[in-house]
Amino acid sequence: MSIAGDGRYSARGGPAIKLGLPGRIELSFAPARQFGDASSVHGNLAGAEVEWNFRQQGRYVPAMLISLIRQEPYGGGHQGPRDSVQFVATKSLGRSRQAPRVGIEIAWTRSFRVRPDERPKRWMVGMVGSHLIGPRTALVADVVRQQQTRQRRLSSFVDIGFNHILEPALTISGGLGGGVASDRGAVRVFIGLKWTSGVIFQGL
Repeated sequence: MSIAGDGRYSARGGPAIKLGLPGRIELSFAPARQFGDASSVHGNLAGAEVEWNFRQQGRYVPAMLISLIRQEPYGGGHQGPRDSVQFVATKSLGRSRQAPRVGIEIAWTRSFRVRPDERPKRWMVGMVGSHLIGPRTALVADVVRQQQTRQRRLSSFVDIGFNHILEPALTISGGLGGGVASDRGAVRVFIGLKWTSGVIFQGL
C-alpha cells in the first residue's frame, strides 16, 4: 500500500505461485487485486514473470538477474496490458552476513492502449542500500528516478524503510519517501505484508 502526500493512495494484494527451474530460473504467476485513487491504478492485473539469476556474487562482481514481466488486466476499469524488463545487480560490502548490501535496478515498461495523457513507454533507475540492524530486521534506503505515467515528467524520490521478519513465513515492511528536485515537498508512505508457504511437488 502506498499513500502520497496529497492523500491519493494505491494498494495491491493477492496470491503468487513461484516455481524454481534449473539454471537459477524462476517462474511466477500472480493475479493481483488493486484499488485506490492514484493515477497509476486502473484495475486488476494478472502477472507472469520469468526471472533469471544469471550471475552469482563473486569477490568483485555483483549478483545479477534479469526479469521479463507480462501483466494482463482483468475486470472493469482497466486499460491495456503491460510488458516490463528489469535488470538488478546487488553486492555485499563484506563477507559476513551482517555486511551492508548495495544494488542498482533498471526497468523499462511499455503499456498498451493507454489514455491520451499517458506515456506508452517509461523507464526507472534506482539505487538501493540495506543493512541488518537486528537478527530479523533490515534497514533499507533507496533513490529512485523515473518517468511518471500521467504527467509526462521525471520524478525523483528518496525512500527509507525497514523489513522485519515476524516469523519464518511472515514479513512486514514499511517506509517513508520524500521528493527531491521538482518533487520537493511530496511525501509518500509504504506499508507491506508478505506471507509465504513452501510446497514440494513430487512425481508419482
